[in-house]
Amino acid sequence: MPSNTLYSDLSHYYNLMCCNIDYQEQCDFSHRLFQCLTTSATTTPVRSLDLACGTGPHVEHFLSLGYNASGLDINAPMLSLAQERCPTAAFTLQDMCGFVTPEPLSLITCFLYSMHYNYPAENFWQTLQQTYNALEPGGIFIFDMVDRDYIANDSGYTHYLNNSEGDFSFQSRWYDKKTDDKLDLVITITKQSGGIKEQWQDQHAMLALNTEQVVTKLQSIGFEVTVFERDYSRLKLWQKNMGNVILACVKNNSI
Repeated sequence: MPSNTLYSDLSHYYNLMCCNIDYQEQCDFSHRLFQCLTTSATTTPVRSLDLACGTGPHVEHFLSLGYNASGLDINAPMLSLAQERCPTAAFTLQDMCGFVTPEPLSLITCFLYSMHYNYPAENFWQTLQQTYNALEPGGIFIFDMVDRDYIANDSGYTHYLNNSEGDFSFQSRWYDKKTDDKLDLVITITKQSGGIKEQWQDQHAMLALNTEQVVTKLQSIGFEVTVFERDYSRLKLWQKNMGNVILACVKNNSI
């Protein structure tokens, strides 16, 4: 059974791996938060940026909501697919921990736990600062994260898909040794077709953090922070009884 490095060809399988994700629901949720919390939006249409945008599904939905939507990622093949998906949007090849924008933004998003790719912690804090710098006063940054205090180190999540290429299984799971600030994301894709089984595996060093630690840092930068449960179907404040959260961070309007 051949084994390859997953991200050497992630762009080919990314949309299949994420086929169960409701991108529109996540964008609608962010749109509601933007309407409820921001005091920004001095331009029309509203300028937005999706960090770690991948192949651009969130950008596509923000465009449909009337935003002047853009995206950035460090993976050039994914950005090529994103540009094909959204030919009118601007996409840039940048690392989120050092990104710059030509003009201030009203909304910045980062979904699918992608903020955890900012490892080690210095990169995470730098990304928070860069995001603050990129927003206009009153603008909002929305991202999701997993609180390390709730990670179970179990088998994670697996979904199955059959299409013309074969039978696929996609598994992702977190693993936290609890010894430092490193969290492992383990991803496995298995494909069976014509009696041949192939497998792509990869393990990424991710940043392990707890929610209160992140909130404290955001506040020290100058954000006003509200924490919600990671349920994109409703706006429900975090009750500290689950580890999957969404942070809505508004840049102080007086800055």
